[in-house]
Amino acid sequence: MHKHGSINLERVVMSKVTIGKHWFPAGGGQNSVVQLVAPADNKQGVILRTISLGNGGLGQAQVAIYADTHAPASPGDGNTRQIAVYNSADFTSLIVPYEIEVPAGLGIWLGFTGSAQAQLTYDFIDE
Repeated sequence: MHKHGSINLERVVMSKVTIGKHWFPAGGGQNSVVQLVAPADNKQGVILRTISLGNGGLGQAQVAIYADTHAPASPGDGNTRQIAVYNSADFTSLIVPYEIEVPAGLGIWLGFTGSAQAQLTYDFIDE
């Protein structure tokens, strides 16, 4: 039996994760909003398969993932539906441990402040 600290490594179970066909790499630039999927292109729904968010190693940063019928007015827009938010004051990086299914007709945007970065993979349900 292998042990590391108080964790019994023989009992750690890792789940299979499917990566998406499409990929969004890195950041959108300081204080920017980047469109991932237009509402008109989301005909049957989109599944965000993997989501990794981080501060780019440069300190204070935030990235928000939005899913709505309209783009956020700014990277921190609280009036547009946010489905995931990362703030580097809390963590150096964050991996969302589950898939997110975005209903048809909604667009997906990312809002970046500071040196925030995002790595996402996703699939269109109709592909």
